[in-house]
Amino acid sequence: MKFFTIITCLLSLLMLGVGGFSAPVKAQGANNILVPDFEHFYDDVTLEKLSKLYWRLNKFDISDNQSIDDFLRINECDIYTQYIFNEFEWQGVRKKAREYITQNVETFPDRFKFEQPLRLKDYNARTQMFEILPEYQIDGIRKFEVYAKDIDERVCLASGNRGVKQIENYPKVLLVELNQPVNLTQIPVQPAVAKRYIDEKMQEFLKIRESRRSREVMYSLRDAYIVMKFRAFSYKGTDIIMNGLERDNIYAMLEGYEIYADPNHEVLLYFENYIRKSQEKPLDVRLKEQFEALKKKRNQD
Repeated sequence: MKFFTIITCLLSLLMLGVGGFSAPVKAQGANNILVPDFEHFYDDVTLEKLSKLYWRLNKFDISDNQSIDDFLRINECDIYTQYIFNEFEWQGVRKKAREYITQNVETFPDRFKFEQPLRLKDYNARTQMFEILPEYQIDGIRKFEVYAKDIDERVCLASGNRGVKQIENYPKVLLVELNQPVNLTQIPVQPAVAKRYIDEKMQEFLKIRESRRSREVMYSLRDAYIVMKFRAFSYKGTDIIMNGLERDNIYAMLEGYEIYADPNHEVLLYFENYIRKSQEKPLDVRLKEQFEALKKKRNQD
């Protein structure tokens, strides 16, 4: 997509997507437990959700029968299986699907989340910060490769070989290029929350034979999980990665992230909500910042 088309998309996104939010706040629940304040729902990345995202980002032409057929294969397997081999019946099914996409494409999901593991190092009581282990730090990264949760599942009518785990032009892999780099080398955590976290990890550490205990082993037990939340706004293109997998490249706006102490996302350590924070700046300032960032990237490409 051309540069100025991207700017137009970004302008629309900023004008429509960040209005009506209050000032940023770190909400506290009962017992001083941190509560996130995101007002939108963010989908997990799955083939079904991605198939709708691709249509929303105008990747496909509504007149393309194969794209319609594969959309049905992904989203309506029973109907696809029953009618795909009957040319006359399938014409009617395809027509209905085309009408459905046309009428509902603006409601298809464009907000998603994905997770990356972290490992925490020492807690500094003075700065109230956990340091992240160097190999887990996210230092100025803008592009993230995201795999669908069902990447290893067979698709509708699949049998036999691994090649039927994907459908051509509907990749299960994204390269998400964010509007801003992510810089995360430390995590602000309130002392009470940090103490609970350290105490829980120490229980695991003390189960280890004393002769095997070390600071490195202790750090390995201090797992955490960052859940990044983004809104896609432009389709960039498709390429092929390892094992012949297709990967779609998209532009997206990072709307925030949450960091949890556990893989079940029950204990929240910290979060950032950029949608709320953006209200601290006037719209023209935000637009200028985004324009300059994209212009700089264009000059680098």
